[in-house]
Amino acid sequence: YAVQTATSGKDCLEKLKTIKPDVVFLDVRMPEMDGVDTLAQLRKVHEDLPVFLLTAAAYTPRLAEAEKYGVMGFFRKSEDFERAAALIEVTVDKLKES
Repeated sequence: YAVQTATSGKDCLEKLKTIKPDVVFLDVRMPEMDGVDTLAQLRKVHEDLPVFLLTAAAYTPRLAEAEKYGVMGFFRKSEDFERAAALIEVTVDKLKES
């Protein structure tokens, strides 16, 4: 995979003006703008882009809010990153089918 990184939610939104990734992973806690706010802004331009939120916390009202913006799922930072790779594979395969 070709991976792009962003240092903040605002940086992510700027990069999405010039690139169209297959999948986005957003940390819930980021400088300047958290992952849920970034997701809300991202949806204004990229309605169907698959987005997963990374979190160290248990399910919270803030994560519940992300669901209204069409988050694909949540990935706990304590989980094995092999699961992240599997999420990417499944998501990319679904994109190819549509």
